[in-house]
Amino acid sequence: MEEKGELYLVGFGPGHFNHLTFRAREVIGRANVVVGYRTYIDLVADLLEGKEIVATGMTEEIDRARVAVDRAQKGERVAIVSSGDVGIYGMAGLIFEILSEIGWKPAGDFSVEVIPGITALSAVASLVGAPLTHDFAAVSLSDLLTPLGRHREAAPCGRGGRFCDRPLQSAEQAAGLAAQKGSGNFATL
Repeated sequence: MEEKGELYLVGFGPGHFNHLTFRAREVIGRANVVVGYRTYIDLVADLLEGKEIVATGMTEEIDRARVAVDRAQKGERVAIVSSGDVGIYGMAGLIFEILSEIGWKPAGDFSVEVIPGITALSAVASLVGAPLTHDFAAVSLSDLLTPLGRHREAAPCGRGGRFCDRPLQSAEQAAGLAAQKGSGNFATL
């Protein structure tokens, strides 16, 4: 009888090893195959000894997702790693789209587990002493998998319903505050 595959969708946080959850470490350790963007693979390299690595470049998210699903279907234990939280502009949404396409069912030939990670949003807020409280909204402005025009339709800002036109300024301000706190590199959070 063939062994049942396992697919772990792993968010490993903002990049510093100390922010990796216990469960993320555990499932990366359990995996035979680790799939990820090259930079992300490098960030968890200390956990990858003896594992098959499938590393791809930026904009190859769909290929990574398909490889991970395919390998799990074949009975392998696969971890696909994503920075931050895998379910917040990470690989989880894409993986679940592919699972839907192939008709995957939880009782099927492989299991799927989502392992959340610390988001860059919450890590930066902690670093700069600006907790995210009460009413706040966050919008990913990446157009890698979502055309940029869709962001304006889906994410009006504030009670007036207008789009936030100055997110880059906010990111630059956060980077400046991080530098003042002694860390200009978010990977060192």
